[in-house]
Amino acid sequence: MQRVVNSPALFLEANAYAQAALLSPDRFVENGHGRRFMRHCAADSDFAKNVFTAFGINSFEDEPRFGNFLGNHFLDNAFVHKHKDTAPDGYQHVRCNFALQMPDNGGNPILDGKEIQIKQGDIWICFASLEDHSTTPMSGGQRLVFSCGAIVKSDIAEKVYKAIVRIPNN
Repeated sequence: MQRVVNSPALFLEANAYAQAALLSPDRFVENGHGRRFMRHCAADSDFAKNVFTAFGINSFEDEPRFGNFLGNHFLDNAFVHKHKDTAPDGYQHVRCNFALQMPDNGGNPILDGKEIQIKQGDIWICFASLEDHSTTPMSGGQRLVFSCGAIVKSDIAEKVYKAIVRIPNN
């Protein structure tokens, strides 16, 4: 399994959802220096199923706190701080992220201390409640990410996580 995939069809669909959300820019909430996000962007349930299936996750529930969101870094030196998200007992918070636009420099995710090189069109998975995650500071242009969120049973999420980061099973 791979951490980053490229699917032009899924990318086009995510971009269409993002463009629809951008028609209501007043829904953005400021979220730190040069950062903003928009919660609960509409997306078809078949879309989410196809996205998570691309990473080997076939069973999940919608993530209730943020849902699918649109994240935007628009000022130089904007970045996401290092953190882990919460999840209900017995579940893990998992996000599949679409790089709709990438800045000239930076803006790459850092997952458990490893920088992942991302380019426009890439989709990457983040096990948001299992691994520390952040981004590198960006400059030149903007970073626009459509993030598809799910709550996944812990045994399923942990199995896929181990396969992707290549942790041997005990």
